[in-house]
Parts: sequence; structure tokens; C-alpha cells
Amino acid sequence: MAIIRVDDVEIEFQKQHPEVSAKWCVYIKVRKGEHEKLLAMIMTDNMPFTSFTNNQGNIVTKTAASSVTRICQ
Repeated sequence: MAIIRVDDVEIEFQKQHPEVSAKWCVYIKVRKGEHEKLLAMIMTDNMPFTSFTNNQGNIVTKTAASSVTRICQ
């Protein structure tokens, strides 16, 4: 697994047309400086889900829904 450092990350969940071979596509895009790149396109029939966690140094915990709202604003 490669670890990269970037300025921005975009994760897009796209529901596909019924005629496409998968029900969902997930796109992972990054930006570093003025350069943008599509890192991965993942196709799946299962609905994607997200999980937000908080690394507290010695333990990783799930983030409360109220914290997720603050992160997304």
C-alpha cells in the first residue's frame, strides 16, 4: 500500500444507470498543488458506505454523527 500526501481528497459516489454492469461507481480523486489525479474508480453492486473515525493517539474510535456534520460543513 502506498501512502501519499495531498492537499485535497474528493470521494464521489455515483449511482449507475440500470444498463451499466455495476450499480455503483466510487471515484477517488486527489489534488496536490495544481495537479489533479483520479487515483481509483471502483465498481460495485453493493451500496457504498462511509465511516468516520478519530485517532486519539493510542486508540481509534468512531466519530459521533454530530462531529461528522461539523467535519462536512
